[in-house]
Amino acid sequence: MLFGFSVSAFSQASIRVNAETIAENEQITLGEIAEISGKEKEATRLRSISLGYSPNVGMVREIRRERIKLMIAAAGFRAKDFSLESPESIFIRRAGQEIGQIEIRENIELAILEQFEESDVSVKILRIEVPEILEVPLGNVEIKSKIKYVQNIFAPFSIPIEIRVDNLVVRRFSATVEIEAFADVFVASKDLEKNSRIIPAQVKLENRRIEKPLSNYLRKRKKLRGIKLTKDVLNGTPLMSDSFVADVVVKSGDLVRIVGESGKFRIVINGEARASGRIGDRIAVKNLQSEKILQAIV
Repeated sequence: MLFGFSVSAFSQASIRVNAETIAENEQITLGEIAEISGKEKEATRLRSISLGYSPNVGMVREIRRERIKLMIAAAGFRAKDFSLESPESIFIRRAGQEIGQIEIRENIELAILEQFEESDVSVKILRIEVPEILEVPLGNVEIKSKIKYVQNIFAPFSIPIEIRVDNLVVRRFSATVEIEAFADVFVASKDLEKNSRIIPAQVKLENRRIEKPLSNYLRKRKKLRGIKLTKDVLNGTPLMSDSFVADVVVKSGDLVRIVGESGKFRIVINGEARASGRIGDRIAVKNLQSEKILQAIV
């Protein structure tokens, strides 16, 4: 009897569970919270038993002794196959790392400045408000500033921030940002009346603070061609996209010049418009020499 008992005790796997554990991984296994000894095959199986997810950083998860016994049984172990030494409650915390304000601010600043890499806009960041310290799980951290979701970057705005660890999203929050931007835009050099067509002498370029999306401003001289005002514009007021429309510059029956280009060759012939059009429109024109109908861009 004594010999049989000693063999049974020797063949049992021994599981000694710690009262508190700091988990480093997303999933908790029995091997992370306990010291397990016994035959290597059984011990390896025991160590790999999943006890569920780790808590979020800063949180504590409690696992009861009875739950551990149930999970061991579910893995195919009988009560006589192991001995379990464990407190009634086991507490799991998640190992973490801190992300400071400087790192988050630098990421936001870079995302903002990238928006103006190819534009003649001077930008000054006035304010960025972010949490003082963020604690996230261990791993490779990536900060993503979702600036594409901001409708108007030139007014105070909130920018969504996403924190990823090993390519998994672990935190989302918003940062409050305010910038100051200046660019050369066309402004009226005199009072301009509704329905009048813009001519270059009536406008001038001035460096102004930008308060609306950049596309709302008229900034290129070639864009002045063929537009008319839809409202009165006072002297010194920027020309905005809601204050003008493209005007019809060619009407059906007008005499026009048809220009054909290929490499260094350029041919100019007289023609007649067969449709009305604005700058950029494709319309039918008649070649007055050959009488043929062509398609041309106004």
